[in-house]
Parts: sequence; C-alpha cells; structure tokens
Amino acid sequence: MSDALERVCLSEEASSFLVQSYRVLKVKMVDLKTEMATTKAEARASREECARLRALRYLSNEFLIMFGGSQALDIFIRDKIFQVMSNLHFYHLSRGIMVDFLMAFDLILVPDFVDIYPTWVVVVTRDECLAKELDK
Repeated sequence: MSDALERVCLSEEASSFLVQSYRVLKVKMVDLKTEMATTKAEARASREECARLRALRYLSNEFLIMFGGSQALDIFIRDKIFQVMSNLHFYHLSRGIMVDFLMAFDLILVPDFVDIYPTWVVVVTRDECLAKELDK
C-alpha cells in the first residue's frame, strides 16, 4: 500500500472514531440537559413547598393568637378528637379487633367507648348493615 493510501485509511478511521465520540458526547449532553431540567423543576417545587409551609406556619400562629385560650375552641377540638377515636374504636370492633388507646396515648386516661355508647353500634360492612347490642 502506498503511503498516501495508508494516510487516507488512517485519517478515515480517526474521523469515524471522532464521529462516534461526538455522537456519544451528544447523547451524554442531552442526558445532562434533561437531568438539569429535572433538578431545576425539583428545586422550584421545593421552593414553592417551603413558601407554602411558611404560609401555613404563619396562618397557624395567627389562628392560635386569635383563638388561643378559647374555651369553645377547646371543646370543639376535644369533641372532634373524641369522635375520631370512637369511630376508630367501632371500626376495629366490627372486625373483631380490640383497640387499646392507652397504648397510643401514654399515661392519659381515655374513656371507654363501650360504656359511653351502651345501646347499639351500627356498622356498615360489605353493603350489609349490622346492628349489635353491646353488653351492659
């Protein structure tokens, strides 16, 4: 082979290697741009979430200042907590599970819901309405 032909073959191999390298780098560049866009979106969402949490903290502090020490509010919150706990109690009771709220609320006396609702407990399960009279 002549020197000129060898140089052409070598330069062709080198150029094809450069083209392949360019294509690989181009794909990596697209991946990096995509990752950067994702990171920017996550950072923006994080900033928005922080702003939302700051606003909620401000509103909750304002709420406590406005209604702090209000006996009516304390009674309302107490009643809602009691309602949720009694619903949990009866839901688990309908499935044969006894819930011990004293385990969840350490050293706090929790009323016995069976004594508070001594007559009937109605639970809807699988489109059937079951009525169960509690033991007195």
